[in-house]
Amino acid sequence: MDVLNGLGAGLHEKPYENALVVEFGLRGIAVEPQARFPVSYKGAVAGEYIPDLIAGASVIVDTKVIERITDLERGQMLNGKTFPAACGGVSVRVLGRRPA
Repeated sequence: MDVLNGLGAGLHEKPYENALVVEFGLRGIAVEPQARFPVSYKGAVAGEYIPDLIAGASVIVDTKVIERITDLERGQMLNGKTFPAACGGVSVRVLGRRPA
């Protein structure tokens, strides 16, 4: 909430993501931005999953500027749980209104 209170609503996602990196650092929480994880299908690499941030080596942080969480965001959160070697699979959302 410090980030949202500090920046206010109405920005695009990247400033919130960058401010979260600063906030985690101030709190002594290790953070890794834009970590890359291979996505496999039947033994072949089908692409990659790139969450916004990995905090404390266990939490996926995916910033979203949205008014409410929908099934799409729930699916993305659950998708992150398929990478247990990298994180615990928790997704954190920054809620707000998308800028015009």
